[in-house]
Amino acid sequence: MHLDFIRYSGARPEEFHSHAQIVLAMEGGMEIEVGGRAETLHTEQCAFVPAGVIHSQLADGKSRFLVVNCTEAELGFSPADCLAEQVFLPVTASAKQLIGFAEAARREEAPVD
Repeated sequence: MHLDFIRYSGARPEEFHSHAQIVLAMEGGMEIEVGGRAETLHTEQCAFVPAGVIHSQLADGKSRFLVVNCTEAELGFSPADCLAEQVFLPVTASAKQLIGFAEAARREEAPVD
């Protein structure tokens, strides 16, 4: 499992990965299409991008995201079976706390000028 903190800006071309992604908005939002389903992603909703599924994004530079990159083994279930019907999910209060913790941990690891 690997965490990325990303600022998406502008349109990104269609792409896919060999791993799954959970995309969580920390600030702002973006338009995202996952496997032909489009939504506006924001801090109250996350997107699950299964491995091998084509996706694209359109965002302004004022948004920040936490992207959790993981394998099916790390998830502990088959995304194709469990999430084929639901790509966009609500972000729970517990998940928001976890996002805040990840951001705080990232800041502690960042070099100080």
